[in-house]
Amino acid sequence: MRRRQMLAAGMGLVAMPAGAQEVWPSRSIRLLIPFAPGSSADVLGRLTAEPLGQRLGQAIICENRAGAAGSIAAEAASRMAPDGYGLFLGTIGTQSVNRHLYARLPYDPDRDFTPISHLWNAVNIMAVAKDSPVKSVAELVARGKRGGRLTFGSPGTGTSDHMASSLFGIRAGLELEHVPYRGGSAAVQVDLMAGRLDFTIGNLPALAAGLQGGGIRPLAVAYGKRWPSLPEVPTMAEAGVAGVEVPSWHALVAPRGLPDAIRDRLAAEMRAVLLAPALRARLLELGTEPVASDPAGLLAWTAAESTRYGDLVRRLGISAD
Repeated sequence: MRRRQMLAAGMGLVAMPAGAQEVWPSRSIRLLIPFAPGSSADVLGRLTAEPLGQRLGQAIICENRAGAAGSIAAEAASRMAPDGYGLFLGTIGTQSVNRHLYARLPYDPDRDFTPISHLWNAVNIMAVAKDSPVKSVAELVARGKRGGRLTFGSPGTGTSDHMASSLFGIRAGLELEHVPYRGGSAAVQVDLMAGRLDFTIGNLPALAAGLQGGGIRPLAVAYGKRWPSLPEVPTMAEAGVAGVEVPSWHALVAPRGLPDAIRDRLAAEMRAVLLAPALRARLLELGTEPVASDPAGLLAWTAAESTRYGDLVRRLGISAD
């Protein structure tokens, strides 16, 4: 066994404890994605799964399981065996926001998962329909104050889209009506383009098709800086509404009990994947800034985000129950 462990270490593999019959990974790995195909979680998760699998020497099979702002997939992930063959693409919602929205979650984001890496921050963009008479954030604010409640859509209660839009309403002093969709970045865009929604603040990766196709038009970036691929689009602060900096973020986690050696190998390989020049450039083009933290960094980030959004949820008085 000692000789086998030394050989595995030399090959970059992870040897299992004495008595185990395999060296990890020896078969394909399952990655649960908590939103529907076409969502930012899906786009980004699949984009990184292939090179990660190549580095590990095994295929990573992505499985979409949408619903309840990611809670359905999170519950399923929490019940997987902690053997490194079941991973979860956690989100701002599943790991930090949902705990404040639901009186009873079917999982515990702290107790039930092993943190591996804070992967990236996806930029959120405020957008309106191409044919909307609104040409700027100031005009949208004026319209809301003149005409009453504005409607916005999101892929679900507690998503970063929902949080960003709600925070915009607070900062701008507007009454907003939230229209949640089931995992539906595509549905949001359809209704936005059709004029059934006044605006949305959504992840740039998920809105990219609508922006490129010309069906929707960006007004501002809900981030602390302008984005390179949209240099003409101001930040929310530059557009006159400060304090609306809400990136969507994703994290790689596994069920509680994952061996430290596998956890650390995954964090190191994911960092190498995300910081490779070609993929990093592609992520930035999609509106996503790689982070690639270690497990301790993810733990600290999740705790800070939970505090931040817990305060916002209480201020809004919203609940998903």
